[in-house]
Amino acid sequence: MKRQFVKFDNEVLYYDAVNQQLSIDGSGDFDFEFDIKQYPGYRDIATKIFDSRQKFSIILPRCRADGSFIKMMNFDNEKMILYITCGRIIHINAKDHRDKVIGKILESENNNNNT
Repeated sequence: MKRQFVKFDNEVLYYDAVNQQLSIDGSGDFDFEFDIKQYPGYRDIATKIFDSRQKFSIILPRCRADGSFIKMMNFDNEKMILYITCGRIIHINAKDHRDKVIGKILESENNNNNT
Protein backbone atom coordinates (compact mmCIF):
# COMPACT_ATOMS: atom_id res chain seq x y z
CA MET A 1 0.00 0.00 0.00
CA LYS A 2 1.37 3.39 -0.99
CA ARG A 3 1.23 5.82 1.90
CA GLN A 4 0.43 9.48 1.42
CA PHE A 5 1.92 12.27 3.47
CA VAL A 6 0.38 15.05 5.51
CA LYS A 7 2.19 17.92 7.15
CA PHE A 8 0.99 19.24 10.51
CA ASP A 9 2.91 22.52 10.84
CA ASN A 10 6.50 21.18 10.79
CA GLU A 11 5.76 17.46 11.27
CA VAL A 12 5.50 15.24 8.17
CA LEU A 13 3.52 12.05 8.78
CA TYR A 14 2.52 9.19 6.47
CA TYR A 15 -1.10 8.05 6.69
CA ASP A 16 -2.94 4.95 5.54
CA ALA A 17 -6.38 6.48 4.99
CA VAL A 18 -8.17 9.82 5.19
CA ASN A 19 -11.80 10.89 5.13
CA GLN A 20 -12.64 14.50 4.40
CA GLN A 21 -15.89 16.30 5.08
CA LEU A 22 -16.38 19.79 3.66
CA SER A 23 -18.87 22.41 4.80
CA ILE A 24 -20.44 25.08 2.63
CA ASP A 25 -18.67 27.80 4.66
CA GLY A 26 -15.18 26.50 3.72
CA SER A 27 -14.50 24.72 7.00
CA GLY A 28 -14.33 20.95 7.34
CA ASP A 29 -13.10 17.84 9.08
CA PHE A 30 -10.42 15.25 8.38
CA ASP A 31 -10.13 11.77 9.87
CA PHE A 32 -6.59 10.42 9.40
CA GLU A 33 -5.59 6.81 10.07
CA PHE A 34 -1.91 6.15 10.88
CA ASP A 35 0.06 2.93 11.32
CA ILE A 36 1.64 3.37 14.76
CA LYS A 37 3.08 -0.13 14.69
CA GLN A 38 5.38 0.98 11.87
CA TYR A 39 5.68 4.60 13.10
CA PRO A 40 5.46 4.41 16.92
CA GLY A 41 6.64 8.02 17.35
CA TYR A 42 3.44 9.33 15.75
CA ARG A 43 1.52 8.76 18.98
CA ASP A 44 3.85 11.13 20.86
CA ILE A 45 3.64 13.73 18.08
CA ALA A 46 -0.17 13.63 18.06
CA THR A 47 -0.38 13.76 21.85
CA LYS A 48 1.96 16.76 21.97
CA ILE A 49 -0.17 18.62 19.39
CA PHE A 50 -3.40 17.65 21.18
CA ASP A 51 -2.13 18.66 24.63
CA SER A 52 -0.86 22.04 23.39
CA ARG A 53 -4.43 22.99 22.37
CA GLN A 54 -2.81 25.22 19.73
CA LYS A 55 -4.31 25.56 16.27
CA PHE A 56 -2.09 24.41 13.42
CA SER A 57 -2.01 24.16 9.63
CA ILE A 58 -2.40 20.99 7.63
CA ILE A 59 -0.79 20.66 4.22
CA LEU A 60 -1.74 17.91 1.81
CA PRO A 61 -0.75 17.64 -1.87
CA ARG A 62 -4.08 19.11 -3.01
CA CYS A 63 -5.21 21.32 -0.15
CA ARG A 64 -4.23 23.36 2.87
CA ALA A 65 -6.27 23.65 6.07
CA ASP A 66 -5.71 26.52 8.50
CA GLY A 67 -7.03 26.92 12.03
CA SER A 68 -6.98 23.16 12.62
CA PHE A 69 -7.13 21.32 15.92
CA ILE A 70 -7.34 17.68 17.00
CA LYS A 71 -10.87 17.10 18.23
CA MET A 72 -10.39 13.46 19.24
CA MET A 73 -7.83 10.63 19.06
CA ASN A 74 -8.33 6.85 19.03
CA PHE A 75 -5.47 4.40 19.60
CA ASP A 76 -5.00 0.67 19.60
CA ASN A 77 -1.80 -1.38 19.31
CA GLU A 78 -1.53 -0.94 15.56
CA LYS A 79 -3.32 2.20 14.46
CA MET A 80 -4.16 5.71 15.50
CA ILE A 81 -7.06 7.76 14.16
CA LEU A 82 -7.04 11.54 14.51
CA TYR A 83 -10.28 13.45 14.11
CA ILE A 84 -9.36 16.99 13.10
CA THR A 85 -11.58 20.05 12.69
CA CYS A 86 -10.36 22.77 10.33
CA GLY A 87 -11.45 26.39 10.27
CA ARG A 88 -10.71 26.90 6.58
CA ILE A 89 -9.81 24.46 3.81
CA ILE A 90 -8.20 25.85 0.67
CA HIS A 91 -7.95 23.58 -2.35
CA ILE A 92 -4.75 23.96 -4.31
CA ASN A 93 -4.78 23.71 -8.08
CA ALA A 94 -1.45 21.99 -8.74
CA LYS A 95 -0.97 23.64 -12.15
CA ASP A 96 -1.60 27.14 -10.79
CA HIS A 97 0.70 26.51 -7.83
CA ARG A 98 3.47 25.18 -10.08
CA ASP A 99 3.10 28.18 -12.44
CA LYS A 100 3.37 30.62 -9.50
CA VAL A 101 6.50 28.91 -8.17
CA ILE A 102 8.14 28.87 -11.61
CA GLY A 103 7.20 32.54 -12.10
CA LYS A 104 8.81 33.50 -8.79
CA ILE A 105 11.98 31.56 -9.64
CA LEU A 106 12.24 33.17 -13.08
CA GLU A 107 11.57 36.62 -11.60
CA SER A 108 14.25 36.07 -8.96
CA GLU A 109 16.77 34.90 -11.55
CA ASN A 110 15.92 37.88 -13.77
CA ASN A 111 16.41 40.30 -10.86
CA ASN A 112 19.74 38.67 -9.94
CA ASN A 113 20.96 38.93 -13.54
CA ASN A 114 20.07 42.64 -13.69
CA THR A 115 22.06 43.57 -10.59
